[in-house]
Amino acid sequence: MSTLDSSSQPLVSVFVVAFNHARFVVETLESVFAQTYRNVQLIIVDDCSDDNSRTVIEDWIDARGVKCDFIAHTKNQGICRTLNEALSRARGKYVSMIAGDDMWLPEKLEREVAILDAAPEDVGVVYSDAWQADVNGDRLPGMFIEKYRTFATPPEGNIFECLAHGNFIPAHTALIRRGCFDVVGLYDERLRYEDWDMWLRIAAHFKYVFMPWPCAIYRVVPTSLVHRMREPEFRNDRLSNDFIILHKCLSISSITPTLRERLSAELCRLAEKMYSHHAPRRRHFLWRALQTSRNSRLTVMSVMCYLGLPYAVFAAVDSVHSYLLERSGADVS
Repeated sequence: MSTLDSSSQPLVSVFVVAFNHARFVVETLESVFAQTYRNVQLIIVDDCSDDNSRTVIEDWIDARGVKCDFIAHTKNQGICRTLNEALSRARGKYVSMIAGDDMWLPEKLEREVAILDAAPEDVGVVYSDAWQADVNGDRLPGMFIEKYRTFATPPEGNIFECLAHGNFIPAHTALIRRGCFDVVGLYDERLRYEDWDMWLRIAAHFKYVFMPWPCAIYRVVPTSLVHRMREPEFRNDRLSNDFIILHKCLSISSITPTLRERLSAELCRLAEKMYSHHAPRRRHFLWRALQTSRNSRLTVMSVMCYLGLPYAVFAAVDSVHSYLLERSGADVS
């Protein structure tokens, strides 16, 4: 690989990010090595794995004789900081990334480069659906996108509003125009996961193209970040990450009044959940939500939280208030 070289083609910077992927990372690397598109700058990062991922990667590089940038962290940096480090080394016109437990089909880059090369500059991303496999590599029923959303055809063009309802793009299927990052900036290192925020930020400025040919395999691994973020111990991280992402959307002047209202309501819901779960920064998020939706219920909630009263007290007061309103309505009728 140049890298995997053919200098007449646009350079693609490929990031392989591994964390405790010793069991799978060779399959991932082989799927990158097998790409029919050859002009690739390969950047591999091991984010301070607890297993022997680093040794497995180094052995693969030596065995294949691959020229690449290999970064081995001595301290875990997290996915967003890791991708920013890789971006700082990227020289390609296009960028694509894959976790060390997933796989690409051989024509992935070739097909997607052809699409972006033919597309106008306002198209920033091409993506596809992905097959799913278990830890042994055996195919699982159903495709990736249908786990998250139901579409007759996955959206393309201006998809910001669709994405604001929730992420559905398998990150390792995407090919991104490098210039997108010059416009929207780097990954937000406050976040535990990277993709939804970046897709929204790109979608605010660029169009997306959906490629109907599934170009990758997503491995369903219980220890992966997406699964760990669903566990109770990461609940507050997930809530605060979603809040930060959606709050940034409100700064976009072009969003519709309907979407603005829906986002404000979702911020209130997330802030209330953080209050109810006694999240560390619950006061901060309640006040931020109050700035977007000054309804009386949220005001009372914010004041009670600021005074240090537990959510159970607010819930009791809110229940009594709702009951009295219901009774007064019944008495009037």
